[in-house]
Amino acid sequence: MSHLSRYSGTNRLRRIRLVGATTTIAVAVALAGAADASAAAPKAPAVGTAAAPPAPVSTAASYDRTTSKAKVTWAKGDSRKVAGYRLYRKTRGASNASYAVVSGKSPLTTTSYTDKPPATGTAYAYAVRAVGKNGQESAYSAEATVTTVDRTTPTAPTALVATPGSKANALSWKPVAGAARYEVYRASEETGETGPFTRIATPKTTSYADSDADADVPYAYKVRALDTAGNASPYSKVARATRDTTAPLSPHELTVAKEDERGVTLTWRGGGSDAVKYTVYRSTSPYNSPLTKVGSTATLTYRDTSGETGRPYTYVVKGVDAAGNESRESSWVSATKLVGPSSVPQSPQIHTARVTGDRLLLEWSQSSYVPVSRYHVYRSTNASVDTTDPANEVAVTQEKSLKLTVGQGDYYYVVVAESGYGVRSAASTSVLPEVRVPQPPPTTSFYDVRAGDGRITLDWYSPPQEVGSPPVVGFRLYRSTSPGVTKENAETSFNASGNSHTDTGLSNGTTYYYVISTIDGTGAESALSPEVSATPAAR
Repeated sequence: MSHLSRYSGTNRLRRIRLVGATTTIAVAVALAGAADASAAAPKAPAVGTAAAPPAPVSTAASYDRTTSKAKVTWAKGDSRKVAGYRLYRKTRGASNASYAVVSGKSPLTTTSYTDKPPATGTAYAYAVRAVGKNGQESAYSAEATVTTVDRTTPTAPTALVATPGSKANALSWKPVAGAARYEVYRASEETGETGPFTRIATPKTTSYADSDADADVPYAYKVRALDTAGNASPYSKVARATRDTTAPLSPHELTVAKEDERGVTLTWRGGGSDAVKYTVYRSTSPYNSPLTKVGSTATLTYRDTSGETGRPYTYVVKGVDAAGNESRESSWVSATKLVGPSSVPQSPQIHTARVTGDRLLLEWSQSSYVPVSRYHVYRSTNASVDTTDPANEVAVTQEKSLKLTVGQGDYYYVVVAESGYGVRSAASTSVLPEVRVPQPPPTTSFYDVRAGDGRITLDWYSPPQEVGSPPVVGFRLYRSTSPGVTKENAETSFNASGNSHTDTGLSNGTTYYYVISTIDGTGAESALSPEVSATPAAR
């Protein structure tokens, strides 16, 4: 029984002495009532905080790449407070909320644990929590990380297709997630699914052309995927193909079924070959003219609307099998897209565009298959010349050239052809003429001088005429009784239109000296010719 010493007042300490004991315990007692007594009572520790043991230290992890196992160790905690440990794992870099227990439901009683994380090449972080004797867990220890080996195999490729060709068997398949490359295997068809299969390629793409396959020999193929770690997937299903080098039979009985203003219709017979389509070719001549492919069809008829109207073409047809082998040509036929009132002329092709001084020269060519009655010439300061604007039209001509005096300014020119039915072609490509500095006309020279009684006859060459230059319209002769004739010291000059002139009324016994120049349509005069001389005499 206890002996109690009493005190009066509130919030006083009472000392309680236990009979037979040597210890006195001081207890704070609220004498003011139950509420005060409750406020002064000791509080229970909060779960996971004050009652939790300290976090483990010296956490370390090692990884065995042979067994794919990770061993985690840590320092032993205070055995008076710690009942055991739990090991947690997460992907490195993830938040602590993603930690998951890997050591089992019951706490560990040792300070190490061997875990086998997924062998996917992923980096994992481990942490340890101590479990107190009251069941509370500590905070996480420091992380210890390992990186696993990657032993996860990709999935097998699917949808493998082997397509025979004349030059190779073409393989294709669907891509596999995580695949860095693929291995292609081949076996002869006789061995079927069991092989032996031989690896023939390691492409990084989802296709391969087996050009080494022997012609007309059946083969079986399979493919597997490999990731960056070298893990190989299961094999795909087997696909088969035979490289076909045998061309189908030539089509026969090629016939022109129809010719009209819109095009040409051809028909033929296939001859019972293994052709899956037909290719139509044409040329401008049946003899040594290159063939141009105009189209293909899976039927036995073809309509060609792309030919130039009025131009005769030679047509042939070739059969093509599933492997792409093409037959020999059929016999040829000639057909023409007919010219009619609605036929559109071809666009003119400008090949000369030049401005010399103020003189424009345009020259163009035109296909003759659709007759053209005249040409319209347009110009604009914009390269896209608007031929619908009447203000842009500068000339209408029946010739394939235009010479025109133009003013200042840079203009682009186009030409439009018009048929006799008033149907116009598309405009030619616009051109910006080359600008040239005016040059004097070419010089001529005398080739014969003959003296007579009171006269001298002179003959000279026609000078060379450059295309596009102003035409030579005449000549000017200069005469003097002294050598070294110039335009300035000549005693007389006179014009001539032809290539010969007889100078009369001369004095016999007097020597006369001559030079000549060329005059063009702009009035420009050439340099003077070499000087010649003659002396008239009575006969």
